[in-house]
Amino acid sequence: MEALRGLVVPSAAVFVDPNGVWWVYTTGPAFSYVRHEVEVLRENGERTVLSRGPAPGTGIVTVGVAELYGVESGVGH
Repeated sequence: MEALRGLVVPSAAVFVDPNGVWWVYTTGPAFSYVRHEVEVLRENGERTVLSRGPAPGTGIVTVGVAELYGVESGVGH
């Protein structure tokens, strides 16, 4: 198996918006979520390697990402 180097996040956390910009949601204070722009270097199965993203150790949302984006963009409201 290839060793992954750099900032690695679960692939389930990464999504692309209609403009082609890649994002992850990070966890903020008091149960808040913040969208953070990322730059995808490559995807390797269940892991995505980023060339730019949140600081190491930052909490990353992996479950409910589509729902968060839907709420943020007003889908279903």
